[in-house]
Amino acid sequence: MKLKDYIQLSGPLFEAVQLRQVFPDGKTFVDATPKGDPKEILEAYARETETPGFNLKAFVLQHFDLPKEESLPLPNAQTMEDYIKALWPLLRREMKASSEKSTLISLPHPHIVPGGRFRECFYWDSYFTALGLPLPIIKEMVENFASLIERFGMIPNGNRVYFATRSQPPDFSHLLTLLIEKGEEPFARLFA
Repeated sequence: MKLKDYIQLSGPLFEAVQLRQVFPDGKTFVDATPKGDPKEILEAYARETETPGFNLKAFVLQHFDLPKEESLPLPNAQTMEDYIKALWPLLRREMKASSEKSTLISLPHPHIVPGGRFRECFYWDSYFTALGLPLPIIKEMVENFASLIERFGMIPNGNRVYFATRSQPPDFSHLLTLLIEKGEEPFARLFA
């Protein structure tokens, strides 16, 4: 699908939701997933928007699954190291197959998210994140990025369709170097 095919990214409904600031954070709607056929939702919007008392937020809540607001519970840790180690399971997200109507790009393995309103992985964060990760998770990260290179010819800014037209500084080679430094040269060479 093209960006224009995502009704949460362009068109009259998108414009209305964003211009009227239906949600305090503009990212909420672009990360939402239509519950039904996008074309039918747009047709319903065109019909209903003309009726007196039309409530745009109620319409969106009826026709879209909004991303879950996630706040991370603060780990009860004695040391900074323990605190950081306790956060990794909270920031590592299992990747479920995403709906073709979702803006989330599926990845073959779990991924690390920054947290809060950011529910996707980000390319430039990943090298620095990898410096503190166990080897198996670094390998999954590399395989995730290799799958994005295969699909898009580059690693997008993040695994959302609206990030797929831009990238960030090239850190993939640094991830491979990190694997080599950890004794995983044969694995790293699979992606060189």
